[in-house]
Amino acid sequence: MVHQRLIRSVTLLFVAGMTFAACGPSEPQTPQERYCAAKCACNKCTPTESATCRDDIVNLEEEAKAADCGDPYGTLLSCLNRDGACTDGAFDESACFNEETDLKSCIKPPPACATVDNGICNEPSPAGDGTCATGTDTKDCMIPPCPTAGDGFCDEPEGSGFCEDGTDPLDCPCAPCFQYASDQAMNTLCDASKPLFDAMRACACDNAKCLASCGDFGDICDNGMLSSTCYSCLNTLCTTETNACAADG
Repeated sequence: MVHQRLIRSVTLLFVAGMTFAACGPSEPQTPQERYCAAKCACNKCTPTESATCRDDIVNLEEEAKAADCGDPYGTLLSCLNRDGACTDGAFDESACFNEETDLKSCIKPPPACATVDNGICNEPSPAGDGTCATGTDTKDCMIPPCPTAGDGFCDEPEGSGFCEDGTDPLDCPCAPCFQYASDQAMNTLCDASKPLFDAMRACACDNAKCLASCGDFGDICDNGMLSSTCYSCLNTLCTTETNACAADG
């Protein structure tokens, strides 16, 4: 009888131990739970702050899914769990800045740039003039700026010549059609103005309507400055093309 009671007592203790373990705190299971557990362990969150963390990260997931941005959300969450670090009593998420930016841009894309492909980088400095959001004027901003970009002095070939063409757009803005025609050597023609200039020059030079007036050394047909004699001829024989060029910009 003693042995049977002893066996029953040991069994009850074992079952009680298992019950206690099952009722104890459980390990975080989902990536969201692991992120908030690590963040709150570092920041010493109150229960309310811990619940807010879980709500925020879950709400962000729902917002991402609604915008078809599940992949960048998952990438950000993985980064937070992998690279988030407790530094001086605060949870540091700076290692995931790029992933967070990608997700925000996916959920709410930046507005379109009204001056895209105008030959000038309109994205934020140091590459551009800041009139458009990051990533909205990629073609104009592909060329890396020269070291002295934005210093008030043109360092492209038409200026000091220290930098390559297109690398100092703030200091060397492109010229519209008629400004470029007036001094090709000192200006860079805007991409949007090129068809207008080409049409006027073709009328004057290629079609020879004003070649006698515009073909002297250093005149427009010789890639130089537009002379008054040439302009008079253009106004008479290439009126449509000249007016379009003059109205540009």
